[in-house]
Amino acid sequence: MGNATLVPGTKQVYVRSVEPGKFLNNLKGAVSKAVDNGLNVEIALGGPEKFPSHNYKNKDIGGIKFLIYTTIYWTKMEIKVTGRSDEENETTVLEIIKAMGEQVEAHT
Repeated sequence: MGNATLVPGTKQVYVRSVEPGKFLNNLKGAVSKAVDNGLNVEIALGGPEKFPSHNYKNKDIGGIKFLIYTTIYWTKMEIKVTGRSDEENETTVLEIIKAMGEQVEAHT
């Protein structure tokens, strides 16, 4: 994924959903929890040709396009959380990544 310097509260991961329903429910649940706690969550999806190619904010994730993009091939995903201290934002990003479970290959 390169050596991009990311601001605190931002992580990049590669995902490929092998259990789409579980993946999406877990991700939506973690994002909803963060938003309900007053944080802003942005998720960007893309591939090697273009990044980002799809952007989602707060609870506006999901749907057929989102599932297709994360099930057909490995997708680069960037998760950015803002609204609180750097430490709280970073903790929330890690909670969202943890919620995706084994769907995440690696993160920076």
